[in-house]
Amino acid sequence: MNNMGIGLGLMISNKIAQVLGAEKIQLSSEYGRGSYFYFDLPSARFFEFEDDNNEYPRDTEVSRDIRIFRSNCRAKCDCKQVLVVDDNEYNRMVLVRMLQRKGMQCIEANDGLEAYDVIIERLNQEYACGHECHRFKVILSDLNMPLMNGYELLTKVKELEREGKLRKSLPFVVVSAFDNPSEIAEGFRLGMSSYMTKPISEDEVNKLLCSIEESTK
Repeated sequence: MNNMGIGLGLMISNKIAQVLGAEKIQLSSEYGRGSYFYFDLPSARFFEFEDDNNEYPRDTEVSRDIRIFRSNCRAKCDCKQVLVVDDNEYNRMVLVRMLQRKGMQCIEANDGLEAYDVIIERLNQEYACGHECHRFKVILSDLNMPLMNGYELLTKVKELEREGKLRKSLPFVVVSAFDNPSEIAEGFRLGMSSYMTKPISEDEVNKLLCSIEESTK
């Protein structure tokens, strides 16, 4: 039984830390003892309000980030499409069926390279909702695949986000049969939203979708 949770709370916490001025949440983990999460904040950055009636601070770099962050949190993504990436056809079929029972529409890819081609192809298409999600509510990717593995695909997706071609809050969940702590830590370092260990239950899929829905309201 997987008691790790789906990890979206860490993704949200990391975004909040970045809004406050931190580079990102750091992780120190020791097998058998646990994990330590921390971040550093610059002491020179602070909020200044013009008057008591203003909802946001003055138009500083920090306040602009807060506006963007709050706007993204309130945004309701109505997209139903999920990109499922796995070189094992049976694993894809099982995950796709669970997602379809939750009302999702699945796009399948055999490996990271094929998934990346799908993402690039959709960059010039119209958005399915009004929040620049490029028709994907979430990307669910296997880790060990030929041609391009899950972390290589994750790195490519993060590059598109930094270039402004993808929305930065697009969840990327790695699904793997392995639960090596150092491997999981590497995924979070690269910007992974969550790490789920196979086999995945339908209850875990439901919790994941509900968490994504809550994070985009």
